[in-house]
Amino acid sequence: MALQFNLLPWREQRRRAKIRRNKLTLLLLSALGFTLGGMTWGWEKLTLADYQTALSILEDNNRQITSQLNQKKQLDTLKIKLNNQITTINNLQKRQPFALYLLENLSQASTGNLYLSHFNLNAGQVEIQGIAKTDRDIAQLITKLQTSRHYQTPHLVNIISRPNLGKAVKQFTITSQTTAIQPNLKEISSLQEQTSL
Repeated sequence: MALQFNLLPWREQRRRAKIRRNKLTLLLLSALGFTLGGMTWGWEKLTLADYQTALSILEDNNRQITSQLNQKKQLDTLKIKLNNQITTINNLQKRQPFALYLLENLSQASTGNLYLSHFNLNAGQVEIQGIAKTDRDIAQLITKLQTSRHYQTPHLVNIISRPNLGKAVKQFTITSQTTAIQPNLKEISSLQEQTSL
């Protein structure tokens, strides 16, 4: 049998070196691919975390804005209520001197045998309720109110006998329109001096 000799050993060495280079290149490319993939995945995770953080901040801000809007609506509603109350108080304060003057005139017109239990001024109409010892006391009160320049056409609405309070005692209700004539400053100051005594 004849022996075979490789007359070109450098070709085999070159072939093996080429295979080694190819394997090394493949390994390097694989490692590089894994590295780049890991970096990309990490970058995406960081970006997603940033997005989630930004979204959470926006949601918190939205909740705060919503809470502030609700508080503003409540404050606006409260402001409207307070303004209405202030308007009502101002109207009452404007009407108070006139109502007090009407009440004082009514007190001066009544006799010692007549007691007032209710006085209401609403939309220019006065309602008066009281107890009188006799019918004559009620008639005198109506007559005096008719002579007043502030009470217009007083009208006896009803009269009820109260025998439990006395034989001739009556409970009465009188209504009257008020005139648009307001008391002058002299009359009001005189009234305030009388009530302060």
